[in-house]
Amino acid sequence: MLAQHHPLDEKFPEWGEGPYYSVTLAGTFRLQDLLNHLYVLVPVLDAEKHYWIGHDEVEKLLRKGEGWLGSHPHKETIVKRYLPRQGQVAREALARLTEEDNLDPDATEEAHAEQETMMEEPIRLWQQRVGAVVAVLRSAEAKRVLDLGCGVRQTQELKLRLSSPVCHLHHFW
Repeated sequence: MLAQHHPLDEKFPEWGEGPYYSVTLAGTFRLQDLLNHLYVLVPVLDAEKHYWIGHDEVEKLLRKGEGWLGSHPHKETIVKRYLPRQGQVAREALARLTEEDNLDPDATEEAHAEQETMMEEPIRLWQQRVGAVVAVLRSAEAKRVLDLGCGVRQTQELKLRLSSPVCHLHHFW
């Protein structure tokens, strides 16, 4: 990382340094990881949060800081600057980060691998069809749905996705 501080006014260097920096980052990272870091660190460096800070900000901080903030050597400073003037909320965030940091790394890695596997599973053809049916039913503002034997699993999927009642009739040959 390279940070260059800019003068307040280039024509009047005696006025001193301004509040602006040019920052250059170099490295090989997953884009998602870099964006999560920036999401947390830009407000920390800015220190000018102009909106109300509450418990939802703690959730954002923990979500975006997952996997790196709990073990960061400056986590206390980061949390306090991310949640300025919110002592109790900052203490809650630090406590939760400490809990996260004390988790079994093997169990955490397994859980993340399992989540990734679930996210990477392909969408099955029947799921695509149910999605198309749900879209048509929603656009038609259907009040009730009668399912004529497309399968119990698909009917359950329809029930989960629609607020309308779904009746399933299964025929036996």
